[in-house]
Amino acid sequence: MTRKTMSKGFRGDCTYNGTMIKNGETFQPSGLCEQFLCTNGDVMLQTCTTKPVYEGCEQHPGPGSVYPDCCPSVYCP
Repeated sequence: MTRKTMSKGFRGDCTYNGTMIKNGETFQPSGLCEQFLCTNGDVMLQTCTTKPVYEGCEQHPGPGSVYPDCCPSVYCP
C-alpha cells in the first residue's frame, strides 16, 4: 500500500475535488483501485504498491472491486 497526504485541513470532515468525506471514513472513486481516507481534516490517498513483474512471472488482477482487494498480485511459478 502506498500512502500520500493530499491535503491538510482543519479537524473534522474533508472535501476532495468536491467530494465530502466524513472524518474517519474513506471514499473510493468509481473505476479506480485507490481510496481517499479522511482523518481530522487531512485527506490521504491510498494506492496499490507497485510490484515488478520479472521474466517468467505474471501479474493477476485483484479478486475484488474494492480497495485493497482490487490490487494486482504477481505470480512467479
